[in-house]
Amino acid sequence: MKFMDVIARMIQDGAALSVARLLEFEDEVCGMHSGDKIGQSAVGCLVRTRNRRAVNPFPEGAKVMKLCQSISAHFGHSDSRRRDLERAGVQVDAPKIVVQQAKNGTRIAAQHNLAHCLIRLDRGLHQYVNIHPTQCEWKTDATTEMWMQIAEFEATLNCSKLTTTLCQTEVYYLSAFGHLIKTATIRALRANKFSVVVLSEVTRDPMLPRREKSLVDFTPVGRECVMRARLEAERRFCGNTTEEVDGTSQVAVGRTEMLSLLLDPRTNGCSTIERSARKAAEAHLEDEYVKFSMKAAQHARAKLQAPAIVAGSTVALVRPTNRRHSDTSALSDLATYNSSAWSDDEEEPSQVVAEVTEAVQELQYRTEFSRVWRNWRTHVVEWKQIYPEEAKTWNNPNDPDTMVDLMQLDMGKVIQPLVEQVGDPVSAIHPLTLASFPLWSVIVRVKLALSLRNRFVSEWCPLVTQ
Repeated sequence: MKFMDVIARMIQDGAALSVARLLEFEDEVCGMHSGDKIGQSAVGCLVRTRNRRAVNPFPEGAKVMKLCQSISAHFGHSDSRRRDLERAGVQVDAPKIVVQQAKNGTRIAAQHNLAHCLIRLDRGLHQYVNIHPTQCEWKTDATTEMWMQIAEFEATLNCSKLTTTLCQTEVYYLSAFGHLIKTATIRALRANKFSVVVLSEVTRDPMLPRREKSLVDFTPVGRECVMRARLEAERRFCGNTTEEVDGTSQVAVGRTEMLSLLLDPRTNGCSTIERSARKAAEAHLEDEYVKFSMKAAQHARAKLQAPAIVAGSTVALVRPTNRRHSDTSALSDLATYNSSAWSDDEEEPSQVVAEVTEAVQELQYRTEFSRVWRNWRTHVVEWKQIYPEEAKTWNNPNDPDTMVDLMQLDMGKVIQPLVEQVGDPVSAIHPLTLASFPLWSVIVRVKLALSLRNRFVSEWCPLVTQ
């Protein structure tokens, strides 16, 4: 038995791709891990090596992050120093907050939170150094330029934060949003301007004052941080295998991810993907639809114990009951055969009949798919009516934003009414009964549609079959 027969989808850690390929799974790297590596590489905490020698070292970035860690350690190991910092902060209207401790060294979010915290405490820290100059062993490194670099690092990490934060949302239907999240991250990193904190305007207000700053105005270290983030994002999301930023490559979309984009009502039929790729995904969706439908029909026949009708020398096929599919009549007319017409070296009548039956069913389901898929694409979900409370917080309730407003909705409110209208699809006598409602009939017949419920982080998804 192959793993693909019992597992619909497997998202892997980046170090386990060879295992996934050995088991014949599609390459799908965990979005949280990939996004985290973008920030790690940007600040110099992650470098690639070849023959144990660094290929892309960034000692200047490592020095900036080391300064942040030194300040954090200075106040993290002494309650008296924290109290002194609070008193110094009161004098300059600095916020009364505790310095973050980046204890998780393997997650860039911890480094980003530390830089964000130090920026908020900028005034208080400068006042503390003026009052206790002999206690601050890191004061010589905390130059004005270094603080500017910390602010630029924070702005860069703020771009990749979207990936690492949203990818850890594990209770919503986000399989279709992987491509959108990656695209948004790439777009933010490729921008010419970044939202950088203005250190001179920082107060106790938790909302930091930010201004758009051109990349050309960044410090050399800050520019290098941005370029490293761009390169790492292209390598992990766009398939760039070089050490140079190309700036034009598009985010790669896997087959399973494409199907999720097609089936999720929020992504508007995969409108963000090129037409050729979308058509290829629709063709694959049709194949899976037919495959699933034929398995369901086989299960229904076995359940009802309804074998082919054999009468004397004639084997009769039951004509499809759905008269709408007139184009299947030509094949159905081949339903009667004379068994004496076969010689000993020819195929048995039962085998030929089975092949004709399968051909009739396949044509029937492909015709059905065209109609159902057309209904699916034209179906309109009334988001404002289904989610009245959530709509109150949307900027435009009549046209909600896919990423901002719809992404973290509980899609069960959309799916459950469909289930109630068509009943339990698994116990349906015949798959044609599912065609009465266009949305659910598509979803339940495609095994990969189950990935709509998949988390974007690493997990195994058992295949629910007939």
